[in-house]
Amino acid sequence: MIPRSTEQFCFDRARWIGPRQVLVDWRAPELPALCFRREFEVDDCADARLSICGLGFFVCRINGQRVGDQVLAPTVTIYDRHVRFLTFDVGALLRPGGNVITVTLGNGWYNPSTTEVWHFDKAVWRDYPKLLLQLDCRGKTVAASDETWRVTTCGPIRFNALRNGEFYDARLEQPGWEQCGFDDSGWENARRVAGPGGALVPEIQPPCRVTETLPLLRLGSGLYDVGENLAGWCRLRIRGAAGARITLRYGESLDSRNRLDNAAIDMFIFSGRFQTDSYTLKGSGEEEIWEPDFTYHGFRYVETMIEGDAELLALEARRVGTDFKQIGSFRCSSSLVNTLEAMAVRSCRANFVGIPTDCPHREKNGWTGDALAAAETVLYHFDAARAYESFLEILIDTQRPSGQLPGMAPTSGWGYNSGNGPAWDGALALLPELIHRFAADDRPLRKCREAIRRYLDYCDSMSTDDLVSFGLGDWCHFDKSRMAPTELTSSCFLHAILKAAAGFSAHVGEPEEQAEYLARAEEVAKAVRRKYAREDGSFADGRMTSLAAPVYFGIAPEPERTAALLDEVVRTNRYRADFGFLGSKFVPRVLADYGYVDTAFELLTQPEFPGWGRWAAQGETTFLEHWEGGDSRNHVMFADLSAWFFRYPGGFRYDAPGELTIAPVLPARLDSVCCDHRGYRSEWRRDRDTIHFRVIVPAGGRARLELPGVPMQNVGPGQYDFRSDIRRS
Repeated sequence: MIPRSTEQFCFDRARWIGPRQVLVDWRAPELPALCFRREFEVDDCADARLSICGLGFFVCRINGQRVGDQVLAPTVTIYDRHVRFLTFDVGALLRPGGNVITVTLGNGWYNPSTTEVWHFDKAVWRDYPKLLLQLDCRGKTVAASDETWRVTTCGPIRFNALRNGEFYDARLEQPGWEQCGFDDSGWENARRVAGPGGALVPEIQPPCRVTETLPLLRLGSGLYDVGENLAGWCRLRIRGAAGARITLRYGESLDSRNRLDNAAIDMFIFSGRFQTDSYTLKGSGEEEIWEPDFTYHGFRYVETMIEGDAELLALEARRVGTDFKQIGSFRCSSSLVNTLEAMAVRSCRANFVGIPTDCPHREKNGWTGDALAAAETVLYHFDAARAYESFLEILIDTQRPSGQLPGMAPTSGWGYNSGNGPAWDGALALLPELIHRFAADDRPLRKCREAIRRYLDYCDSMSTDDLVSFGLGDWCHFDKSRMAPTELTSSCFLHAILKAAAGFSAHVGEPEEQAEYLARAEEVAKAVRRKYAREDGSFADGRMTSLAAPVYFGIAPEPERTAALLDEVVRTNRYRADFGFLGSKFVPRVLADYGYVDTAFELLTQPEFPGWGRWAAQGETTFLEHWEGGDSRNHVMFADLSAWFFRYPGGFRYDAPGELTIAPVLPARLDSVCCDHRGYRSEWRRDRDTIHFRVIVPAGGRARLELPGVPMQNVGPGQYDFRSDIRRS
């Protein structure tokens, strides 16, 4: 007998089922959401386990009660490589005797019909939604998906698309379909269909959930304001006549006449109604409550339009995202810094809905450069290691045999020849390195080792004189003519990937491989110095990113001298940002690492264009895509600012996997800081020329304390208070 995996045993009686219709290619007609049902008998409800994969997204109920509280599940994958399933304990939902299980399927990422620039509508995996389900009680299968299940396309969800929205017609609800005894004679038997092609694997990350419900402020006729930019949707309460309809349009900007303006965020979407939901009333005379199941939006404002006789009774915003456990927070004496910190956290939350994304509205794409740029901020705040591990598995599945990677994952084939490069592709190695340091979890690096090896071989094939110049550079600089040379930043990232690969080799006991990677890294470093280093200690054009990147990555031969030049350049430029999002990480960190923390603090907080402080001053609630604005107003790639506050004023630093050092650096313009991370706390406050420090180490924890003016020491659990006489610089 051929051995089977644990995953296969979860579905040993189940078969993939779908509708009678066949999706031949991308021109196939759209279907309403599929509704499946199956009645079954149960004698013993104990030890009941339901395993389910419903593509693209599913909502499952047993006897009318929802299974789980997750939304937008399962997480997207490269469906012809891997497919994720979920398992639930459902004993409490069953009853002895007759039961019924129902499943509604939406399109999600699996059947994206919207035409857009990335061509997901032509993805090789695309098909009509399909279901694989098995319910076992005490090891005996009592329900499994097969051709005896009944299916209909006559349900109330008439349209659903991830980047468009959901249209619901309550007049088509079929009362009782989620209870035993319902007459489904008008339905069809499901069809046995081919699976999506990928191997079944369990969902490993926290699910997406509705994490908060927020009120909306009515601004005028039909226009509402949440008060902040977020990812999610609205829940409405409405009463009216049958056939009356309410349409909700979501956006993040208003025009000069105070009307919703999506011109800046719908330029990539070519079909359907962008970020629009619609609900048609059944007209029962009672209050009707509705929210979508199979889409989400990025928005601050909602515009409502009612056609027919109906009254909107209430409208609430529902924040949606991967439901991470929060493990960190930062607050300080500066109200501006606290505002920027809140903006960074909102940006990160809105851009982690199953996968790390660039923006929650027009794209929802897993851009690898954006994911890497924000990763430390996310890891300081949230227990996100397994979610990043899941994303890395998607990225590995996109890799070509040559080692080439696209700039985003998932992808339908877009992004291999543009939109990538080592600063983006580096997520394959640098995310596992971060996870290893922050969470002492080496699973991602073990999973990625072979893919990293292939990628580095690909870089060798693309290099000239040990330098690489392919891909994107210091993206979203306000002046492209002032960007650092892409060859410089790409080669610096290649050097970092090689160093990370060497560290992985050492970790798994491969010293020869480690030596090979280190030698290759040194050749890249020499090549960078040979071409770009100048006699005065500067690099390339002498601008901020060109100075900071070689120091940050350990390539600059005289880092102190180069950092001093960087400090001078930043001060001469009146602390205004002269970089894109790569430099937004390197520049403040290099300044702080080499003794210029006050320069870095001014850079991060100054209120003029271009800079983070300007965004706060103009009332933004999340970080923008461009310094000048004009496009997306909820992008995540400039969010490393928050990680800077954790690492420097907060002092939290991982020098080795799971080994925490608390070494706060004290900007002159801050009077106090309170920073928490994984149960550790770092506090300090000024009292004239005295600094009061308090460090709390949780049970089972250890930390190395490097407090200014206090002898270094290693400590275990407990509270530690110190005083130091340090004059403000």
